[in-house]
Amino acid sequence: MTLILHPAAKRDLLELTKFFFEIDPALGNKFDARADHYLRLIRQSPALFHEGKFGIRRVNLAPTFQAYFIAYFCRNDTTIVLAIGHAKRRPYYFRNRIDEAREML
Repeated sequence: MTLILHPAAKRDLLELTKFFFEIDPALGNKFDARADHYLRLIRQSPALFHEGKFGIRRVNLAPTFQAYFIAYFCRNDTTIVLAIGHAKRRPYYFRNRIDEAREML
């Protein structure tokens, strides 16, 4: 299975890692490891997490970063990560990325 991060999702990941790293380097490393863990799970078993509206799947970065999520969708043998963000702050801000991501396929 191929996993692609939308360019904006890459920025999301970098910004969040930097945010947590500035609070505490250990926290930044922990966030990065948790995000990496879930990205590996998504790559290995993309159907593992619940599918919602528009075919978008979301998984929260539990347990420590439960308020943060990864949103992605699958088509054929490719998975595209749309966003990595906070579930309560603009939870659907990534909707405008869906059409862009479909064009990436």
